[in-house]
Amino acid sequence: MLGTNSSNSSAKFAEYNKFIEKDDAQELQRYLMENNIKINSLDVDLVLKFVENNSGDCIAMLLENGFNLKSKNSNRQNIFHLICEKGLSVSLEHIITYVKKDPELLKQVLDAQDSKFRTPLILAVKSNQNHTATKLLALAKDRLDIDKYDDLGNTALHYAVMNDNEKLAGKLITLGASLEIENAQSKTIKDLASDKLKKNIEDILFAKQFPLHASAKAGDLSKIREAYANNSKLDVIDNLGNTPLHYAALNGHLELVRFLVNSAKMPIGIKNFNNETSYHLAVRNQHQLVVQFLNRQYYADLAACAIAHPIFQSAVSGVIQGAITTSYNHFVAPQAHTNANNRSNSSADNSGVQAPAGNNITAGELVTRVGTNIGAELTTKVIARVITKQGCNLL
Repeated sequence: MLGTNSSNSSAKFAEYNKFIEKDDAQELQRYLMENNIKINSLDVDLVLKFVENNSGDCIAMLLENGFNLKSKNSNRQNIFHLICEKGLSVSLEHIITYVKKDPELLKQVLDAQDSKFRTPLILAVKSNQNHTATKLLALAKDRLDIDKYDDLGNTALHYAVMNDNEKLAGKLITLGASLEIENAQSKTIKDLASDKLKKNIEDILFAKQFPLHASAKAGDLSKIREAYANNSKLDVIDNLGNTPLHYAALNGHLELVRFLVNSAKMPIGIKNFNNETSYHLAVRNQHQLVVQFLNRQYYADLAACAIAHPIFQSAVSGVIQGAITTSYNHFVAPQAHTNANNRSNSSADNSGVQAPAGNNITAGELVTRVGTNIGAELTTKVIARVITKQGCNLL
């Protein structure tokens, strides 16, 4: 028979090998009953052997018939400590799924500390059991105190950082693990992290605080589309004054830039705290396709703003007319002369550009006369010059 006395456990484990190997739950239950062995008194190390062998039927029978998940070995470790240290993720999922019906019990056994104050999570992370630790966090994140520390003052995050384990460190930080806890050597997470890991930590914290900006930085069009579909505000700024469009342009994500400008109607003239627009950032990083797109869009927006401006909705005054004439002479006439020379077999007709005269010309007439002959880009330069002279801000 086998009780809680672990001194005789090793010798008696051999009696259970046939049940472990065959995963024969009925025979195991019959054996325990015939020998008057109570399931709730079984040695936790014995149960671990069933777990190690993935003896699912036997494990289920033991759980359903009263195996005490709070049972501990001589190191004060319960079954979860042993599972997590050894990386037995399949069995972990099976047992947690079963125990979820008792949330309070699940919390108690998962937050239990062994003789060195280590929780199952700390053991999993310290042992670099990535899959097991990840599954533990996924299945029971609401039942875990992820900031518990061991006898050395180290949390699970301390061990992830000391192991330079970017994956687990990232998951723990995303779930809210503290970066400020000092261990017994007065070391915080930032003190222990490598330069590369520090950069990753900064990115994770940035993504937590500014999720849309992080998605734009990564070029994740699907998440931006989802946010847009949910009516999320897309022109928010981060701590540097950047919008998601700034990050999309900075990193050369052309399709995302197109979506933000064309579909989400984000203005391209927004400047960050360094007085930079998305166009400036695309130029800096030499993303030529983004630069070309934003350049074309800028002139289209400029023309639309100019034509709608009150100055151009009324008759152009004498002062403004002078500015138009100057702009015309500077921009339009030379180009018109060049265009005229390039026309083959052309005769004197109405296709040339006529200089605006008098004080009765309107914005629409100006744009029609100039735009028909020289195109939108040069037209907007003329318009922009006029408005700039009047101290008006277009964008």
